[in-house]
Amino acid sequence: MDYYISAEKGISDYYYCSKVTNASNISAIHSHIEFIFILKGELVVTVDKNTHTVTAGNSVVVMPYQVHSYVTENFSEVFFIACPPDYINEHKKTLTKKLFVPPVANFGNGTNILIDEILSSEFKDDFKKKALLYYTLSHFMKSCALTDRETVEFDVYRKAIAYISEHYTENITLETVADSVGVTAPHLSRVLNGGCKSSFSDIINALRIYEAKKLLEQTTLSISEVAYASGYGSIRNFNRIFVKYFHCNPKDIRKK
Repeated sequence: MDYYISAEKGISDYYYCSKVTNASNISAIHSHIEFIFILKGELVVTVDKNTHTVTAGNSVVVMPYQVHSYVTENFSEVFFIACPPDYINEHKKTLTKKLFVPPVANFGNGTNILIDEILSSEFKDDFKKKALLYYTLSHFMKSCALTDRETVEFDVYRKAIAYISEHYTENITLETVADSVGVTAPHLSRVLNGGCKSSFSDIINALRIYEAKKLLEQTTLSISEVAYASGYGSIRNFNRIFVKYFHCNPKDIRKK
């Protein structure tokens, strides 16, 4: 399964906002709270193995460290907004170890107005963004149940993902990460496979290869420099994994 974690480097302290037509994304995980608003059409969203066909006028909430993906089968116009839990600090303790069930709710009456005003400001109005977060959270609190996560296993899972996100460009192993969170390597392997249905090597390779793609698109580093900067010690292995994920060579991305 294609899979990636949004690494914490550079994105952990600000909002992410985007309006997308025909949105699709492979399985992902990150530490942000993310809201997905379906403005037109419909979007098929999977959160922690549960799939929902979400139509216009509805929204989805993805809590920190939930595995999620989405795909447009016909047409969709979608607005995304995500932020670190610190942006709603007074509710952080309440929400960090909770999940909304189901993670889907109708828009509140003011949602479209707030989204239109955020878009008209070219995403610059942080007050409106924060208003949208609070407004939407309030609506989910009224519409959905809050359930507890499995605390012990989730803490191991969260700490492991956070450590991997910070150190994936280094020469880390399953044993390295297990030591950092105080469990055995076999135990951590079971936790990772249970949480995101991916092995440690799958997670590391996905993180590194998306970092490499970003460097190819945004820097003038040579392909070998990109490979090493992303954590790969072998150019041959880097090229093989790149083709597996993106169905093209690193040179093709650089040309674009």
